[in-house]
Amino acid sequence: MKKVLALISMLSFPINAMAADLYGGSIKDEFVQYAPAFSWTGCYIGANVGTGSQSSETVFAGTPDVPGLFNNGSNTASGVIGGGQLGCDFQRGKFVFGIQGLFDATNLDGRNDYTEGIGLSSTRTQAEWVATLTGRIGIAVTPMTLLYAKGGIAWVSNSYTDSCLTTCSNGTVDNPANPNYVGRGDDRRTGWLVGGGLEHALDERWSVFAEYNYMDFGGETTTITERSDGYTWKNDYDHDIHAVMFGVNLRFN
Repeated sequence: MKKVLALISMLSFPINAMAADLYGGSIKDEFVQYAPAFSWTGCYIGANVGTGSQSSETVFAGTPDVPGLFNNGSNTASGVIGGGQLGCDFQRGKFVFGIQGLFDATNLDGRNDYTEGIGLSSTRTQAEWVATLTGRIGIAVTPMTLLYAKGGIAWVSNSYTDSCLTTCSNGTVDNPANPNYVGRGDDRRTGWLVGGGLEHALDERWSVFAEYNYMDFGGETTTITERSDGYTWKNDYDHDIHAVMFGVNLRFN
């Protein structure tokens, strides 16, 4: 019996060797399934959170009966930003091209005091939300790590308070509430954005990222209305925002 088994082994050895040569390795290699290379091509949805600051300069731009310009100073409103984003990417070689929409709520809140007449006044700026529509271009520095730049359109919603902290004037017949006024206003404005970041894929579906964005909204005139008697005046507000955010994306390839 041992001689028969030895004979079978000797006869099968050349067959195994020929098969290995034919397939470039062990016969088992024929049945190994290799995972496809990672690609950034596809769409995604995700969430982000971070911190930001909005620089605001306020210029009094006149009232119906008191035209003129007066710089009320500037402030930096800082706080938390957070929300969600969605987009799509297309990879060609090492280059990745994409488009993204983002909406973040914010609590960027800043104030500065200034001298007015015989008293002290205060102006306050609050950014309530920002939204962006951007394109981005990146390079895969490794198959699963993307370095990118982005740019596009940005929107912001702001509310304003302009108030007297102490007796700011003796008042007038037309505006008797002036010594203790509290005025409010708001606006929505459009600007532009540039930024960049780094995104890393944890697997085929999940990725994490960190990025910086600069948004410029320029200067616009906003009507401020005194809440007690409806008296109005105009302020020019000039805004820009710096934001650093971290997030996660769920990809659908």
